[in-house]
Amino acid sequence: MIGPKARPLPAGIETTLVNHNYRFLEPNELSTLRALILVLSDGSFAERSEAALKFLSRTHSGFSQNESAFFRKILKGERQRPRRSDRQTLCEKHTAGVTPWLLFDLLQYIDGRAEILCKLRESVSALKCILEGHIQSGTDLKTMYRDEIARRKYQNRSRFYRCVGSTLLVKGLEFDHNVILRSPDWQTSWGNHNDVYVALTRGSKSTTLMELT
Repeated sequence: MIGPKARPLPAGIETTLVNHNYRFLEPNELSTLRALILVLSDGSFAERSEAALKFLSRTHSGFSQNESAFFRKILKGERQRPRRSDRQTLCEKHTAGVTPWLLFDLLQYIDGRAEILCKLRESVSALKCILEGHIQSGTDLKTMYRDEIARRKYQNRSRFYRCVGSTLLVKGLEFDHNVILRSPDWQTSWGNHNDVYVALTRGSKSTTLMELT
């Protein structure tokens, strides 16, 4: 499934694809994760909390309004009195706002919520490894990020049965079947004619072009 080059697919489409076991391809540098690590390392308290919330919202779907409010408050260090015992435990343990320890525990919490789906699995998996390494060794987050990216660099992107990616991510790869999701204004927001060529030549057995409205 090939979508826009420079922006995510609409949230509803992404959620539907995740529900049908599609895996989102990500750039080698895991740009969504990189943006978070830079802010966690150098940003202000307010910037760190907003970056963490943005990362969780981008990498997952299925947050209820109540869940989102809980995450926003705990990442900002605001007092709250949730009814759920697991949330109470997190609030009692973490009162200083966003920290590597809080993020690690929030990811563990999310793993236990079946209704929350992970869209960017590589970024989330890498963040777990980075946070765990940082907590255990004290190595700074930027160094942990660089080491983690180097370790994952040569993983095979096309090993998954169902994938979603942009022309930038699927270039050089081949799949049995290819579906191109293109918006009417594709020449300004989706890509150019070279991107169309890349998209059209990724499927070895079939290629389908779908126009998004």
